[in-house]
Amino acid sequence: MTRTDIVVECEGVRYGYVSTDGEAAVLRGLDLRVPKGGIVALTGPSGSGKSTLLRLLGCLDRADAGRVVIAGVDTTVASARRRRRLRRDRVGYVRQNPADNLIDHMTVIQHLKMAKAMGRGRAKPERLLDRLGLTDKASRRPKQLSGGEQQRVAIGFAATGRTDLLLLDEPTGQLDRRMGEQVLDTLESMRDDGLTIVLATHDPDTAARADLTYRLGGGVVTA
Repeated sequence: MTRTDIVVECEGVRYGYVSTDGEAAVLRGLDLRVPKGGIVALTGPSGSGKSTLLRLLGCLDRADAGRVVIAGVDTTVASARRRRRLRRDRVGYVRQNPADNLIDHMTVIQHLKMAKAMGRGRAKPERLLDRLGLTDKASRRPKQLSGGEQQRVAIGFAATGRTDLLLLDEPTGQLDRRMGEQVLDTLESMRDDGLTIVLATHDPDTAARADLTYRLGGGVVTA
Protein backbone atom coordinates (compact mmCIF):
# COMPACT_ATOMS: atom_id res chain seq x y z
CA MET A 1 0.00 0.00 0.00
CA THR A 2 1.12 3.53 -0.75
CA ARG A 3 0.81 6.43 1.69
CA THR A 4 -2.30 7.65 -0.15
CA ASP A 5 -3.95 4.27 0.55
CA ILE A 6 -3.57 4.73 4.33
CA VAL A 7 -6.09 6.75 6.36
CA VAL A 8 -4.68 5.93 9.81
CA GLU A 9 -1.09 5.18 10.75
CA CYS A 10 0.04 4.55 14.33
CA GLU A 11 3.71 4.08 15.19
CA GLY A 12 5.01 3.41 18.70
CA VAL A 13 1.90 4.94 20.29
CA ARG A 14 1.99 5.27 24.06
CA TYR A 15 -0.77 6.57 26.31
CA GLY A 16 -1.40 6.42 30.05
CA TYR A 17 -3.26 8.11 32.84
CA VAL A 18 -2.81 8.84 36.52
CA SER A 19 -5.23 7.18 38.93
CA THR A 20 -5.46 7.00 42.72
CA ASP A 21 -3.29 3.89 42.49
CA GLY A 22 -0.60 5.68 40.51
CA GLU A 23 0.25 5.95 36.82
CA ALA A 24 -1.24 3.31 34.53
CA ALA A 25 -0.08 2.66 30.95
CA VAL A 26 -2.86 1.75 28.51
CA LEU A 27 -0.98 1.73 25.20
CA ARG A 28 2.66 0.64 25.24
CA GLY A 29 4.12 1.21 21.79
CA LEU A 30 1.22 0.25 19.53
CA ASP A 31 1.66 0.01 15.74
CA LEU A 32 -1.09 -0.38 13.13
CA ARG A 33 -2.33 0.87 9.79
CA VAL A 34 -5.85 1.34 8.49
CA PRO A 35 -6.30 1.16 4.70
CA LYS A 36 -8.67 3.47 2.88
CA GLY A 37 -12.19 2.27 2.18
CA GLY A 38 -12.46 -0.72 4.50
CA ILE A 39 -13.94 -1.87 7.81
CA VAL A 40 -11.33 -2.51 10.50
CA ALA A 41 -12.23 -4.23 13.78
CA LEU A 42 -10.33 -3.75 17.03
CA THR A 43 -10.76 -6.75 19.31
CA GLY A 44 -9.30 -7.85 22.62
CA PRO A 45 -10.23 -8.16 26.29
CA SER A 46 -11.54 -5.30 28.41
CA GLY A 47 -8.69 -2.97 29.30
CA SER A 48 -6.64 -3.83 26.22
CA GLY A 49 -6.86 -0.25 24.91
CA LYS A 50 -9.58 -0.44 22.24
CA SER A 51 -11.65 2.52 23.43
CA THR A 52 -8.53 4.50 24.28
CA LEU A 53 -7.23 4.01 20.75
CA LEU A 54 -10.55 5.15 19.29
CA ARG A 55 -10.36 8.34 21.36
CA LEU A 56 -6.85 9.00 20.03
CA LEU A 57 -8.01 8.40 16.46
CA GLY A 58 -10.95 10.73 17.06
CA CYS A 59 -8.64 13.51 18.32
CA LEU A 60 -10.45 13.48 21.66
CA ASP A 61 -7.18 12.66 23.45
CA ARG A 62 -3.54 13.10 22.47
CA ALA A 63 -0.93 10.32 22.57
CA ASP A 64 1.91 10.70 25.09
CA ALA A 65 4.47 9.46 22.57
CA GLY A 66 4.71 8.00 19.07
CA ARG A 67 2.79 9.07 15.97
CA VAL A 68 -0.97 9.01 15.29
CA VAL A 69 -1.46 10.16 11.70
CA ILE A 70 -5.03 10.76 10.50
CA ALA A 71 -5.56 11.67 6.84
CA GLY A 72 -1.94 12.82 6.65
CA VAL A 73 -2.01 14.90 9.86
CA ASP A 74 0.21 13.86 12.79
CA THR A 75 -2.20 14.53 15.64
CA THR A 76 0.47 13.96 18.28
CA VAL A 77 2.21 17.22 17.37
CA ALA A 78 -0.69 19.14 15.76
CA SER A 79 -2.07 22.20 17.52
CA ALA A 80 -5.35 21.99 19.44
CA ARG A 81 -6.98 24.10 16.73
CA ARG A 82 -5.76 21.79 13.95
CA ARG A 83 -7.00 18.75 15.84
CA ARG A 84 -10.43 20.30 16.39
CA ARG A 85 -10.70 21.10 12.68
CA LEU A 86 -9.68 17.55 11.77
CA ARG A 87 -12.24 16.11 14.18
CA ARG A 88 -14.95 18.40 12.83
CA ASP A 89 -14.27 18.00 9.12
CA ARG A 90 -12.78 14.55 8.61
CA VAL A 91 -13.74 12.21 11.47
CA GLY A 92 -17.08 10.91 12.76
CA TYR A 93 -17.38 9.32 16.22
CA VAL A 94 -20.24 7.13 17.50
CA ARG A 95 -20.36 6.26 21.21
CA GLN A 96 -21.32 2.84 22.56
CA ASN A 97 -24.75 3.77 23.93
CA PRO A 98 -26.92 4.70 20.91
CA ALA A 99 -28.97 7.30 22.81
CA ASP A 100 -25.81 9.18 23.86
CA ASN A 101 -25.23 10.17 20.23
CA LEU A 102 -28.62 11.83 19.76
CA ILE A 103 -30.56 14.88 20.99
CA ASP A 104 -33.76 13.94 22.82
CA HIS A 105 -36.05 16.68 21.48
CA MET A 106 -35.01 16.34 17.82
CA THR A 107 -36.65 14.02 15.29
CA VAL A 108 -34.74 11.71 12.96
CA ILE A 109 -35.07 14.05 9.98
CA GLN A 110 -34.03 17.03 12.12
CA HIS A 111 -30.81 15.25 13.08
CA LEU A 112 -29.97 14.65 9.42
CA LYS A 113 -30.93 18.19 8.39
CA MET A 114 -28.70 19.59 11.12
CA ALA A 115 -25.80 17.49 9.85
CA LYS A 116 -26.31 18.88 6.35
CA ALA A 117 -26.58 22.45 7.66
CA MET A 118 -23.23 22.00 9.39
CA GLY A 119 -21.69 21.43 5.97
CA ARG A 120 -21.28 17.69 6.27
CA GLY A 121 -22.39 16.61 2.84
CA ARG A 122 -24.43 17.24 -0.27
CA ALA A 123 -26.85 14.30 0.02
CA LYS A 124 -30.45 15.24 0.77
CA PRO A 125 -31.65 14.17 4.25
CA GLU A 126 -34.63 12.39 2.68
CA ARG A 127 -32.25 10.26 0.61
CA LEU A 128 -30.24 9.41 3.72
CA LEU A 129 -33.43 8.29 5.46
CA ASP A 130 -34.04 5.78 2.69
CA ARG A 131 -30.44 4.60 2.80
CA LEU A 132 -30.66 4.06 6.56
CA GLY A 133 -33.99 2.25 6.24
CA LEU A 134 -35.75 4.88 8.37
CA THR A 135 -38.09 6.63 5.96
CA ASP A 136 -41.13 5.70 8.05
CA LYS A 137 -39.43 6.95 11.22
CA ALA A 138 -38.60 10.46 10.01
CA SER A 139 -40.80 12.28 12.54
CA ARG A 140 -39.89 10.17 15.56
CA ARG A 141 -37.63 11.22 18.41
CA PRO A 142 -34.86 9.01 19.87
CA LYS A 143 -37.00 7.60 22.70
CA GLN A 144 -39.54 6.44 20.12
CA LEU A 145 -36.92 4.35 18.28
CA SER A 146 -35.46 0.93 18.92
CA GLY A 147 -31.79 0.64 19.85
CA GLY A 148 -30.89 -0.44 16.32
CA GLU A 149 -32.78 2.48 14.82
CA GLN A 150 -31.09 4.93 17.18
CA GLN A 151 -27.71 3.52 16.20
CA ARG A 152 -28.44 3.90 12.50
CA VAL A 153 -29.49 7.53 13.00
CA ALA A 154 -26.26 8.15 14.94
CA ILE A 155 -24.19 6.54 12.20
CA GLY A 156 -25.95 8.55 9.51
CA PHE A 157 -25.39 11.79 11.42
CA ALA A 158 -21.72 11.05 12.13
CA ALA A 159 -20.93 9.82 8.62
CA THR A 160 -22.83 12.41 6.60
CA GLY A 161 -20.35 13.90 4.16
CA ARG A 162 -17.35 12.35 5.91
CA THR A 163 -14.73 11.32 3.39
CA ASP A 164 -12.11 9.81 5.66
CA LEU A 165 -12.94 8.04 8.90
CA LEU A 166 -15.88 6.81 10.98
CA LEU A 167 -15.14 5.48 14.48
CA LEU A 168 -17.56 3.31 16.46
CA ASP A 169 -17.23 1.98 20.01
CA GLU A 170 -19.09 -1.36 20.35
CA PRO A 171 -21.70 -0.47 17.69
CA THR A 172 -23.67 -3.70 18.27
CA GLY A 173 -22.86 -4.20 21.96
CA GLN A 174 -26.31 -3.19 23.22
CA LEU A 175 -28.35 -4.57 20.33
CA ASP A 176 -29.95 -7.94 19.72
CA ARG A 177 -28.69 -10.04 16.81
CA ARG A 178 -31.26 -8.83 14.27
CA MET A 179 -30.71 -5.15 15.05
CA GLY A 180 -26.96 -5.67 15.10
CA GLU A 181 -27.07 -7.17 11.62
CA GLN A 182 -29.04 -4.16 10.36
CA VAL A 183 -26.38 -1.80 11.72
CA LEU A 184 -23.60 -3.85 10.13
CA ASP A 185 -25.47 -3.86 6.80
CA THR A 186 -25.57 -0.05 7.01
CA LEU A 187 -21.83 0.10 7.71
CA GLU A 188 -21.03 -2.20 4.78
CA SER A 189 -23.10 0.02 2.47
CA MET A 190 -21.10 3.06 3.59
CA ARG A 191 -17.84 1.15 3.21
CA ASP A 192 -18.82 0.29 -0.34
CA ASP A 193 -19.20 4.03 -1.00
CA GLY A 194 -15.59 4.60 0.07
CA LEU A 195 -15.90 5.42 3.79
CA THR A 196 -13.20 4.05 6.09
CA ILE A 197 -14.59 2.55 9.30
CA VAL A 198 -12.84 1.51 12.52
CA LEU A 199 -14.89 -0.20 15.22
CA ALA A 200 -14.09 -1.67 18.62
CA THR A 201 -15.96 -4.85 19.48
CA HIS A 202 -16.08 -7.86 21.80
CA ASP A 203 -18.45 -9.68 19.44
CA PRO A 204 -16.78 -12.25 17.16
CA ASP A 205 -19.70 -12.11 14.68
CA THR A 206 -19.24 -8.35 14.32
CA ALA A 207 -15.49 -8.74 13.87
CA ALA A 208 -16.12 -11.40 11.22
CA ARG A 209 -17.85 -8.77 9.05
CA ALA A 210 -14.70 -6.62 9.00
CA ASP A 211 -12.15 -6.58 6.19
CA LEU A 212 -9.24 -6.46 8.63
CA THR A 213 -9.00 -7.27 12.35
CA TYR A 214 -6.40 -6.15 14.89
CA ARG A 215 -6.34 -7.91 18.26
CA LEU A 216 -5.05 -5.80 21.15
CA GLY A 217 -3.54 -7.03 24.38
CA GLY A 218 -1.26 -5.45 26.94
CA GLY A 219 -1.37 -2.14 25.11
CA VAL A 220 -0.01 -3.44 21.80
CA VAL A 221 -1.27 -5.27 18.71
CA THR A 222 -0.89 -8.99 19.35
CA ALA A 223 -2.39 -10.38 16.13
